[in-house]
Amino acid sequence: FGGIQLVICGDFFQLPPVKRNEKYAFEADSWSTCVPQTIELRKVYRQKELDFVDCLNEIRHGVCSIEHFRFLSQANRQLETIDDVLPTRLYCTNRSVDAENERELNSIDQPKIEFISIERTKESIEAGRRNVLYPIVKNAQKIGLVPPTLTLKVGAQVMLLRNMPSQSLVNGSRGVVTGSVRFTFTEFEEKKKLFAKYPTS
Repeated sequence: FGGIQLVICGDFFQLPPVKRNEKYAFEADSWSTCVPQTIELRKVYRQKELDFVDCLNEIRHGVCSIEHFRFLSQANRQLETIDDVLPTRLYCTNRSVDAENERELNSIDQPKIEFISIERTKESIEAGRRNVLYPIVKNAQKIGLVPPTLTLKVGAQVMLLRNMPSQSLVNGSRGVVTGSVRFTFTEFEEKKKLFAKYPTS
């Protein structure tokens, strides 16, 4: 980095690498060279209840004692749905999420609606920019952010995977599919934004 001093902050217990089958940063050969000093922060500020703090510290190591299981079970209750949006279920791996999503989708008695992505750029975009943009799209597909084919049904639960400030929607917003509209095609604009043309039906 040309001698720039870096302060790297994070908790490796929280999430594994986004790309599948990748190493943690501290497993890199260059880690000990680039990060000569490590400071472990031990005081918890977010939670004040000591029993809860002890429980969280145990779970982050992949352990849950009977005592803490009973402690957490006190919060087990039926959650209400709002606008037919079911409570979000959390899983440790993308594979488990994909399996749950497929089970839920197959349980809906509605025809499937498939959206197939096509990567293309305008001929007017110079080759240099095209060569930069194409790997970005491919990498997003590889790590599971943009599936080549998206299958939905009316009534399916969906979650937004990126912010949409113009519509006051944020990453993680939940909704339910109520229908589909056919569009002619999508086009890549100079501002690097995909937009849909007018609907044909």
